[in-house]
Parts: sequence; C-alpha cells; structure tokens
Amino acid sequence: MSACMWRTANSALSIGRLDQILQPLLAKEMARVKTDKGREEVVKRTIELVGSFFLKLNDHDPLMPSVGNKLFGGSSSDDTVTVGGVTREGENAVNDMSYIILKTAEMLCFQDPNLNARYYEGINSPEYLRRLAEVNINMVASPSIHNDKAMIDALVHQDIPIEDARDWGVTGCVEPTIVGRHYGHTNCMLVNMVAALEMALNNGVHPVMGDLIGPRTGEAAADFSTYEDFLAAYKTQLKYLCDMSVEINNYLGKSHQFIHPTPVLSAMSTGPMENGKDLIDGGAMYNTSGVAMVSLTDVVDSLMVIKKLIYEQKALDFPALLDALARDFEGDANVVHARVNRIPKFGSGDEEAISIAQDLIDFCYDVYIPQKNYRGGAYWPGFWSISYHVGFGMLSGALPSGRKRGKAFTPGLTPAPGSAEQVLPNIRSVAALNHLKMPNNIAFNVKLAPHAGDSHSKTLDYFSSYLQSYFELGGMQWQFNVLTTDMLKDAMDHPEDYRWLIVRISGYNAYFVKLNRNMQEELIERTEFLS
Repeated sequence: MSACMWRTANSALSIGRLDQILQPLLAKEMARVKTDKGREEVVKRTIELVGSFFLKLNDHDPLMPSVGNKLFGGSSSDDTVTVGGVTREGENAVNDMSYIILKTAEMLCFQDPNLNARYYEGINSPEYLRRLAEVNINMVASPSIHNDKAMIDALVHQDIPIEDARDWGVTGCVEPTIVGRHYGHTNCMLVNMVAALEMALNNGVHPVMGDLIGPRTGEAAADFSTYEDFLAAYKTQLKYLCDMSVEINNYLGKSHQFIHPTPVLSAMSTGPMENGKDLIDGGAMYNTSGVAMVSLTDVVDSLMVIKKLIYEQKALDFPALLDALARDFEGDANVVHARVNRIPKFGSGDEEAISIAQDLIDFCYDVYIPQKNYRGGAYWPGFWSISYHVGFGMLSGALPSGRKRGKAFTPGLTPAPGSAEQVLPNIRSVAALNHLKMPNNIAFNVKLAPHAGDSHSKTLDYFSSYLQSYFELGGMQWQFNVLTTDMLKDAMDHPEDYRWLIVRISGYNAYFVKLNRNMQEELIERTEFLS
C-alpha cells in the first residue's frame, strides 16, 4: 500500500473487500484455539491489528494548495474499504471479519478509511442491515451503504460478467471497480451540469465568466417558443461540455501514458502481466473512465420552474426571470422568488420532476457510454460531487430554482433543502431513478437526526426501516449525517469542542472543524429530518 502511495497519486486508493481478504486468516487463527477464552483473545488481537492498519491510513494527509481546499476542503487521502454483499458465487459474503471491521471503525471513529458496506436484500440478513444503521448512528457519518443488487445489475448491464460484477469494491467516494481486475479511473472528471443551464439561458455565454463558452443556441427572450425548444438548447450546451470533457481527458490520459506509468499498481492487478501492458496503457481486464455529473437536482428544479411558470402558467417570461436572476432575487425580484418557491421540486415525490431527472440521466448515459477513453474503454456516468457542489456553486449566478448567487449546489443526487418536510418523498424520488443508467454510482445524502424521546432500539427501528424501504424501491446508495443542525452551528462557534466530529460530504468523510466555511454552511443548510 505504501509503495502504491509513493509511486502514484496519494488519493483514493481502494483497499478492496477487506473482510474477504482477512476472513481466511481469521478462520485459520480460530482453528488453532480450543477454548472460548482463546477465541476471545484472537478477536481482541484481530481488532488491535485492524485498528493499527486504520491508524496507518490516517497518519498522512495530502498536501493541498489553498485553491484546492475550496474544492476538496477537509478531504484526506480517502483510502476506501468495502465489506459485505455477496461472493463471486452469489452467496452471503458477510462474515466475522465484516463485523470486526465495523466494530473497529466504530471504536476509532476516524475519517479514514472511507468505509463502504454492501447490502444484498434477501441474501444478507436484516440483523446485518440493522448493525450498519447502528454503526452510522454511533459514528455519525459512516459507513456509506450500497444496494448490492442494484450495483451488480448496473455492472452486468455494462457487460461485466456476473462473477466479476459480484466482486466489486468501492474506489474513491462511492464508485465501483472490479477488485484486482479493473482500472476504472473513476473520478476522471466532474461535469458542472448547471454551467450548461446558464449557457442555455445566455446563448452560449457563461454569465459569471462573461465569455462565450458554448455554441449559440438562441436568445431566451425571443427564440424558445416551447419548453421543448429550451430543453433542446440546454441539452446542446450539455453535450458540448460532455464532449469537450472527453476530448480533454483523453489528451491528459495520453500525457499520463508518456510521463507516468504505474508499474507497482500494475504488478498487483490481473491483466498487465498477461497482456504485457501497464495499467495506464490498457493492460487491465476492464478499462473504463468514471464521470461525476454534478448538480442534477439544481437543473431539474430550474427546468421545473421554467416549464411551469413560463410555458404552462404563463405567470412569468424569460426577460422577467433573467432580470430576477441578475438581481439575485433581491428587491422587487423577491416576488419572483416567492413564485419560484411554490413550484414542486425534485424530492417532493412529484412525478414530473422525477421524469425530468430521468430524462437527463438517460441523456448523459447516451452521450458518454458510446465514447472511448484513451485506453479503449467506455465512460461511465454517475451522480456524486465529492465537494465540488460547493466549489462550482461559488462560480455560478442565481438559478431559476431559486438558489442564490454563489451558494452551494445540492450534493450528489440529493434533493434540495426544503423539497419535502419528511424524508419519505426524498426516498421515493431518488429510488425511482433507473440505476442501470448510473454505473459510476450515486451519492444520496441525508441529514437524519434521532428523535430526542426515542430509545436506541426505537431509533434503530426507524433507520433500518428507511434503509430497507429505499433499497426495496431500487435505490443504489445512501449515506447519513446523524446529527442536528444546532450541533453543527455550535461546532462552528466552538471548534475546540468538536475535533472528533466527522461528517459525510458527498462520498467522503471529513472532520467538520477542518472544512472551509462555505462547506460548513452547506452542511448546516441541508434539511434536517427527524427519524
């Protein structure tokens, strides 16, 4: 592991399915002892060894310039560990080491490793799911929990053989890679979907930058007689950005092939030796590149406003909307803001908002999947944002959704704050989206606080039920922040009392007090649901 960190970028190294790696060693140790006391000592020693390994993962942080802190604030090296799910044969993979790893993480409560748990309904036990909920409650923000069936189905849909698809582990934030056989480059680029919206509203000009970035698609005030006309302009701008992202990434990849081969990592993978190629030259069994589409929710909510207020209700026209955006909804433009806020948002359960979201997901899938990367593999789209929803938000003006200038976008595939008063409509909306079209996974962030009057057992009942319902509906991934808004505000005012507090951003953990202020405010502004 250390050699890989020295030789390659010290970021998002996937440790793989640690419970599957260590379980045979634990079983061998257990077979040597004959008494309960002896077995207890083996378990204690195993926890100590796993804890020492986790300490090693936390003994360094990547150096980052100040501008990087605005985009990756609080991020560590984000080494990832995966537990649970099913075996290559489709059998229950949850074992003793799964629980030992969870217990060790719970005891230490570190930001690293980025712990991810796979759960397969009907094969993994309800008790295991309940334990995952309990560890989340006790750790506040970990592990991230994945619907194993949905992820495996998405991988098989990309022509990964079923046995290999079942053997996936998380890389980086939430992204799937086939353990030991796959060079996925899962975060090769993050695409700002809002930028295309602003360019469509301004005939190819990005209003904050002031430059003509995309193609000329028409003046909003004069050239879009129907909602479909405007949607077509948006998709034209988005496709332009997507195509440019592929072109630039392929140039960078070819440069990488020339100046920075990866012999150490290649030696640890299946494929390079057999193919006589370094991983960076396409030596892996599977060669893909992963795209993160950032801020889908903000676009959907904006399109809903345009569709409803301008084209259907005719309560607004483009000149009035653009004027309100230019004034950041201040002054008399707050009347427009009030109208905007009455339009249903994605996450409210509104079927039209879900339909718009699915249409854009389908569009991104159709744009990226046919394109080839510099190693000959496909581009896989996903919907998560690391912390770029904050950085990109700083570079954006006010949006038709009602979001103010410079404010953070929504993280991952999470509904915007205020979309619903209860968490269930959020669950139904996100789970309704087709997981087969998101092979690079998603991040669904929920701030869910236990009710003060509930016992620990009652709280576990609620959390487990929410998870069960979400996965039964087809949802891919869920990550919690189990805390209150008041706690976060107090941590901002008294950081010396909260050095221990980890939070989930959009795929990775971070210590709250190490985040920049913009990222702290984004976490505070997320909707707090009571369990």
